Amino acid sequence: MQVRLAITIIAFACLLVEARAVAETPCFAYLQDGDIYMACGDQTLRLTNRGDVSDFAVADDGSAVAVKYEYVVGRTKDSAGRLGDCDVLIYSLSSNAPPRTIRHSCSGLYATCGTVLLQGSTEEAEDVLARKQLRISGYRRFVCSRDRSVVAGWPRDGSHDFSVGEMSMRVVAPVAGGASVSPSGIVSYFTEGSNDNSLCELRPADKQICLKNADAFGAISVSDSGETLFTTHTDGGCFYRKHRVVKAHPPATGDDQCLGIAMWKPGADKVLVKELAEHPQWLTHGAVETLKSCAAKGKDCFGKG
Repeated sequence: MQVRLAITIIAFACLLVEARAVAETPCFAYLQDGDIYMACGDQTLRLTNRGDVSDFAVADDGSAVAVKYEYVVGRTKDSAGRLGDCDVLIYSLSSNAPPRTIRHSCSGLYATCGTVLLQGSTEEAEDVLARKQLRISGYRRFVCSRDRSVVAGWPRDGSHDFSVGEMSMRVVAPVAGGASVSPSGIVSYFTEGSNDNSLCELRPADKQICLKNADAFGAISVSDSGETLFTTHTDGGCFYRKHRVVKAHPPATGDDQCLGIAMWKPGADKVLVKELAEHPQWLTHGAVETLKSCAAKGKDCFGKG
């Protein structure tokens, strides 16, 4: 009896550790000036120091990070003689294995469906951690919950209808510019259009709630607590130099709009949380602990391979 009880306690403890590893935190990662940062409250950690990162996605459990670099002029052609625009490198944070390279792919990176997907508007989604294609019936591009029970995306028939559901797809918006599904299944998306577009949240078996005039664009990320991070325009004038966003002092006619990361939860207004930054992603406990350990080494966490 005591042996069985001990085994039960150990198994339960293991489940708690696993659950904590994938539970969300108030921390998020983001891009600024071509580098990856992590914000946890008032603390900000810089994870790369290269200035040429254009996209990234962190695995739920923190075991790996996919990083997309802009093509560097003068780089050697591949065996087929092709010159690509981007390289995607998969860094293992749970081992000392060298990074794995997916060459010449400029598709978007998404931490979704319990993994990291590389997918564009037309091609099949590639699960870069499992090293295989991921297909969900009826969809050409999609995001989903950790267990893949809640799916949202764009139909395979070529229409722009943003839909939710797998067995019985339900159109929730005629056009959507971007979307995210939290690990437990909360759907967040923004409508395509001008700066007065809407940001909407849809919970299972509940009506959607929208923030009008959200001015959302780019990558978004929704948490299980229903808070959505998204890129938006901000006050002031800025100019853009490759991956850098520089605020103009003083602003002048012809300057571009500045950008930043805002957070919104139904029932509240959007709040700016990071200026001159973009591409936010909520992080789990497992990911935060791994990234903190990496940053503590005092060097670029994801040096190019």
